[in-house]
Amino acid sequence: MAKAEHDYGKAAEWFAKGRDVLLPWHEKKMLVGQFKNAVPAMEQRIAVCRNAEKAVAGIDFIFTQKPEQVPGLLDVRVKALLKRRQLEQGDGLVDKVIGLLIKAKAGGYFTPPRIAYIKQDSTFDAIRKHSKFAQFMAELESKK
Repeated sequence: MAKAEHDYGKAAEWFAKGRDVLLPWHEKKMLVGQFKNAVPAMEQRIAVCRNAEKAVAGIDFIFTQKPEQVPGLLDVRVKALLKRRQLEQGDGLVDKVIGLLIKAKAGGYFTPPRIAYIKQDSTFDAIRKHSKFAQFMAELESKK
């Protein structure tokens, strides 16, 4: 739930609690079947959440990551900013979001399935009718 709300710090805490519960069983090799790799999976989710938290906190972190991670982290940042409803008249968030989307586009992030997804993703409802967002989407559509 915390991850869906873009509260990545809290999500990391919850994943850590889950890992801590499973760790004794993992160390005794008692986790089998679908749970055999549960602890490494939790550790991966914790790392993802920590990186997402850093990406939301500051854009500079994003561009110090591996190039293939940049578009996904930009996506996380955009969605978190929008989800937090930091969209107020004149605050520049629309420009920030469009700037991030342009960087993600330059990085090859927008494949046809991702374009289709962003068109219906409710995260973008707050800016969907904004002229700059509409123009960006029109440009994406024309490049398919």
